[in-house]
Amino acid sequence: MSEDWFKPEDIEILAEAANTWRNELAHEKREYHPDIKAVKSIRLVEHLNYAIVLRELGYEDAEIQKLLDQALIR
Repeated sequence: MSEDWFKPEDIEILAEAANTWRNELAHEKREYHPDIKAVKSIRLVEHLNYAIVLRELGYEDAEIQKLLDQALIR
């Protein structure tokens, strides 16, 4: 993934944001209001899903990064 999409130090923060949103949805508290971290966390999951599928199809990491750079709008 391009460095400017997700900084390594942000991954834990985004994971926590995604988990908070998941808990809200799972327990139907209806109190949570997604913020920019929640939206970015969903984008991270989207990138990971594409990377996993492309790797399973046999693409190399450099090829995956090129494809993601071309296919996903930031």
